[in-house]
Amino acid sequence: MTGSVKLGLYKGNIKVLSRQSPYSLYQPKLAAFTMGSDYDQKDAGGFIRILGLPARSQAKLKQEIFS
Repeated sequence: MTGSVKLGLYKGNIKVLSRQSPYSLYQPKLAAFTMGSDYDQKDAGGFIRILGLPARSQAKLKQEIFS
């Protein structure tokens, strides 16, 4: 690891307070919701449908079993 990490210890718990690295892949400009023309809100709908597919499949299966 190259960089620094600041940890907080309190009553047996540990919490990351800050971290930084010159090689970090995190880019605040890309993570923000104000990405301008690079972000299409329709993409979120497709993403949600893909992530929800297992739950919808399970609900459909339960409905068929208990009907």
